[in-house]
Amino acid sequence: MCNPKLESKELPKSVYLVTGVTRTGSRFRVETESLMHALGINLWRGTVWEIVEGHKKKIRTVSN
Repeated sequence: MCNPKLESKELPKSVYLVTGVTRTGSRFRVETESLMHALGINLWRGTVWEIVEGHKKKIRTVSN
């Protein structure tokens, strides 16, 4: 029994983008749908972004 007034609204999907520079100086870019995967990447110098509906939001920055 589902109440039409209380239907759950579908949340927009988030895509996580990890950008940065390797220790040899080359740039890299990784896209994933998992926040844990994005935050689990061992960054030397880079940024983790959340992209929702085309808008980027900076989550974490690392600069060593």
